[in-house]
Amino acid sequence: MSHVFYIKRGDTAPSVEATLRNPGSAQGLPGPAIDLTAATGVRFLMEGGLAEDAVIVDAAAGQVRYDWAAGETDTPGTHDAEFEITWGDGRKQTVPNGEYIKVVIAADLG
Repeated sequence: MSHVFYIKRGDTAPSVEATLRNPGSAQGLPGPAIDLTAATGVRFLMEGGLAEDAVIVDAAAGQVRYDWAAGETDTPGTHDAEFEITWGDGRKQTVPNGEYIKVVIAADLG
């Protein structure tokens, strides 16, 4: 998963796309993709109060997408974000778990 996502202020494309993975090895190798088949949902969370449902694109491969809504990219700056999986038994798992996705919203010229 790329941990930096760039978008311009006011844009709603592109979507945030990610393959959710378990923690990697001590050698810095990425962990295996998380099979989301048993998940009841995935949310995209970003500082400032954003907490919305993400789309599970390919459950077995751990692939998800968050489609921006109008107004969600109106504040320029670097914002911490993450995905939160809810499992069928109610447990929650946050990805990435040792850091954040950095969402960089750049000011636009118009």
